[in-house]
Amino acid sequence: LYIAMKNYFYDAPPDLGAAERVLLDMRTAFEPRRLSGQYNAMIKLCLDSQPPNYDRVEHWYRSMLLDGVPVTVRTFGKLINAASEQGNVREAERWVQEMIAQGVEVDLVALTTMLKACGKAKNAERAEYWFKWAVSSGLKPDSMIYNTMIKVHLTVQNVPRAETYLEQLRETGAQLTSWAVAALIQAYTLAGDSEKVNSCLQEARAAGFRLVRKLHEAVLQSLAKSRNFKELEDWVQHMAAEGVRPSADNYGIVVQAYADVGDHEAVERWSTKFADLSGGSGSSSPQRILSQLQALVKSSDIHSAERQMETFLADRRVVNVMHFNALITGFAHAGDLSRATYWFERITQEGELPNAVSFDSMILACSKAEDVERAENYFKQREKARFSPTEFTYAIMIGAYARIGAAVRAERMFDTMVASGLKPTDIIYAALLKTYCGVKGPRKLAVVRSAWSLFDSMLREGVRPNYNIYDNLFQVLEHAFYASNSDDSVADDTLDLAGTTETLLRHMIATGVDVDYIIDRRCRPMLGEGRVAEVCKELGVEMVQGSIRKQNWNRRVGIQTP
Repeated sequence: LYIAMKNYFYDAPPDLGAAERVLLDMRTAFEPRRLSGQYNAMIKLCLDSQPPNYDRVEHWYRSMLLDGVPVTVRTFGKLINAASEQGNVREAERWVQEMIAQGVEVDLVALTTMLKACGKAKNAERAEYWFKWAVSSGLKPDSMIYNTMIKVHLTVQNVPRAETYLEQLRETGAQLTSWAVAALIQAYTLAGDSEKVNSCLQEARAAGFRLVRKLHEAVLQSLAKSRNFKELEDWVQHMAAEGVRPSADNYGIVVQAYADVGDHEAVERWSTKFADLSGGSGSSSPQRILSQLQALVKSSDIHSAERQMETFLADRRVVNVMHFNALITGFAHAGDLSRATYWFERITQEGELPNAVSFDSMILACSKAEDVERAENYFKQREKARFSPTEFTYAIMIGAYARIGAAVRAERMFDTMVASGLKPTDIIYAALLKTYCGVKGPRKLAVVRSAWSLFDSMLREGVRPNYNIYDNLFQVLEHAFYASNSDDSVADDTLDLAGTTETLLRHMIATGVDVDYIIDRRCRPMLGEGRVAEVCKELGVEMVQGSIRKQNWNRRVGIQTP
């Protein structure tokens, strides 16, 4: 029976029902407490199903407890790891807490997995909680714990905190892992700190890392993301001087970087180098075809990209769903819903299946066309196709509601996202605040409280406000200000709009976000030229002919709800 179950386990796809029947037979034939290995195999089988069958996982875990089967670190490790791979912090924490409740010692491996879940969900706050819990519980953090904490904070772009853990790691005499070094290199490259990049590379060489190419790729990806094309090309040459022969993937990073800005000539030039590297086979590779399409799309020559795609299909070139997605995304950004729909339908006509990006692009196209009902339909199709909505998906949907001023529907979508375990990002908050800008009539004053409450909760969650968040908040205040001045029937004496505007201005200046446009267009009408000048002078910001000269951005002003 055990062999039969293992056969089912290694089948593709595994037969979950048959395996459960085998285990039920085994429970009858043997003492259940002897079947710890079989129960563990059953739980892993449920987790490996597509999609994972969490209901059956819970059922077999509870069966273990009822049958008196010892639940070991191995069992909990599988459960925590499954949640970690999904980036589901709540589920991972639930299993860690269950582990503690059952008297099973939380070891460093389980803790590392828990921290990785926090990193995947970009939830540094919970990572900090579990790190402190481990220390207070008598666990001594090892190299993997410190490396994971470094990676978690770099994921949320908190470089100073990551460097704190880097110093602690060095104090223990442990070494950085190659992936932690790669993450540091990416962070320092984006910050333009070439000295620290070189320091990381030297440390990697001193540690004797074999994955030198991976570290070089981290630099290339960061230079590509920061659009530093001269240094990007120079670094490829630098790799050769270091004795690392640039690979097809390395050339692909350069090609993709130029494709992202629509430089078709540079795409052709570097694609030719890639083709020479691969002995000519790269000239018609799927990656080169994709880069050519993306370059045309980014250069706003979407119709040329469409003709190119038709040529590729007619010539039976190797294309896949990513090539269709390039066109769908291009037409979505252009606001052409009909052509986006055409290429979405061509995916299945050509024998491919839409992926998560396909659905997200169609939702975006519907949003641009202000067709919210169709956007909701594609959202449901995405879920039906077993693609769980991401933060980006929710941002697009909330943005669709913002275009038509449907604040209530946007709030429901926001609540659905939070209930799913995803943590709202600055983009999500900006999209939801945008919906409040479109509210009309007497409710303009009512949404001020909603917008301010949302901003307050965002700060408590540790999300750093971006420019769009501030701009949307100021718009909400501005609309309420003009509404209350033009119509006494909608005035609200309990709202201190001027005081709230000043508080928000102080917070924005202290955060270091560019305030030139905000002051000129939003603050002066509500506060007056004199008061704006006083606030800027107090916070060390000099007004020079209508513009702002930043002097000290390290100051922080606490925000209080008026």
